[in-house]
Amino acid sequence: MRKKFNVIGLLLCTFFVATSVMFSGGSNKIFADVNKATIATNTEKYVPKKDYSSSLVANYKMDETSGTVCKNSLGNGNDGTYNGTTSVTDSDGTYRSFNGTSDYIQFNNSILPTGKKTIRFKIKTDVVGNDDNCYVILDTADGHTNNKGFTCFVYNGIIRFYLDRGIAGTGDCIDTKTSINDNKWHEIMFTWTGDDSTDGMKVYVDNMSIADNEVTHQYAAVHSQTDKLTVGKIQSNDKYFKGLLSNIQIYNDVLEYNSISTGITLNKTSDSINVGETDTLSATVNPSSVVVTWSSSDSSIATVDSNGKITGVKAGQATITVTTADGKTATCVVTVTDSDSSDKAALNITMTNGQVKQYNVTMNEVNKFISWYKLRSAGSGDPFYEFDITQSSNPNIVRTDYVIFDKISSFEVDDYTK
Repeated sequence: MRKKFNVIGLLLCTFFVATSVMFSGGSNKIFADVNKATIATNTEKYVPKKDYSSSLVANYKMDETSGTVCKNSLGNGNDGTYNGTTSVTDSDGTYRSFNGTSDYIQFNNSILPTGKKTIRFKIKTDVVGNDDNCYVILDTADGHTNNKGFTCFVYNGIIRFYLDRGIAGTGDCIDTKTSINDNKWHEIMFTWTGDDSTDGMKVYVDNMSIADNEVTHQYAAVHSQTDKLTVGKIQSNDKYFKGLLSNIQIYNDVLEYNSISTGITLNKTSDSINVGETDTLSATVNPSSVVVTWSSSDSSIATVDSNGKITGVKAGQATITVTTADGKTATCVVTVTDSDSSDKAALNITMTNGQVKQYNVTMNEVNKFISWYKLRSAGSGDPFYEFDITQSSNPNIVRTDYVIFDKISSFEVDDYTK
C-alpha cells in the first residue's frame, strides 16, 4: 500500500551538525607511576599519555638519611652535594628541609635540558616572598636576566618559572595561579616545548592533567645554561629557599597526563535493535576528563563509533565494550534481529530538485521520520533528519545521509507484503 505526503510549506533552516559524548564525575584513585623503577610518588591520580621513561634525565628523591650525596636514582652520575639541609622522615615520607639562610644542594653541571623540558617536584612551604626577597627553588642562571638558564622561586606566595636568554628584557616567565604557601604539600610540574609554540609553557599544581597556567614563549631560541644547577638558592649565595622539597624529576620531553578513572558505567547493559537501526550508548566516567574508546566483539553483527552509536548489521549478538585509558571497562550485550517483511517499508523522498531518495527501513524508522516531519512543519525539531546506511559489502562503515527539511517536496511510503 502506498501513502503519499505532500509538503504544505517550506521553512528556512541552518544546517548544523554536532556530536558529543557526556561524562560526569570526580577524581579519587591511586596513581600509576610514570616509571615505577625511578619515580617515588605513588599517591597521585594520573597516568602518563605515553611511556616517558627514556626521557627522564635525572630523579632526585632526596630520601637519603645520612651522608652529603644527593643521589640521582638513575645511577648515571649527576649526583649533587648537600650543603646543610636536614633529612626528615614522617608519615609523608623522607624529604629535605631547607632553613632559608644557608641550606642548598650543589651540582657539578647544569643538568637541565636546553630545549624542551619538564621539571617536576614536591614542595611544602609557608613563605611569601617579594621583589627584594624571593625564595629560590632551582637555578642555573644565577638569578640574573643577563645570564642564560632557568630559575624558579617562591614569589608573592606563588611559584614563578623564568627562562633567561642572556639579554636583559628578553626572558619569559610563567606563574602559578594557585598559591602554594599554605604549609601543605603540593605537586608542581613545569613544561616547555622548547620553542614559541602557542601556550608552549605550562605549569601544573596538584592536578597533572589540567594546567594551572599556560603562556606562549616569545622566543624560539634554545636556552643554554650560564651556571651549574643549584637547588635552594642562586649561585651568588642569596635568595635561600625555606621549606621542604622532595622528588625532583627532570625530563627532556614535555610530559602530559590523563586523569585516572575510578570507574565507568553504561546507561544500558543490554540492548535490542533491528538490522539497519541505530541506538546510542552513554558512558559515565569518573572523572570526566578520562579518554574512552569503543569496540564491538563482532562488527559483522553490530558496529559502534567513537561516540557510542551502535548500528545493527545482521541478526545475531555482539558485545559492545567501552574502555578507559587506564583499562577500566563496561559492556553492553546487543541483540540484533532481522525484522520480517511486514515491518519493513520503502520510504521514497522527492526533493525540490526532482531527485528521489529511497530508504529501505523499518516501519519504526518511518514513524520516527513522520514524527520529525510533523514537528518541523510546526516550527520545532531539527532542520534535518539522519539516515544511517550500512553497506553489506563493508559492515564496518556506516554512512550518514542527511535530508534537509526545506529541500523536501513530498514523500511516499511503500509497505512490503509477505
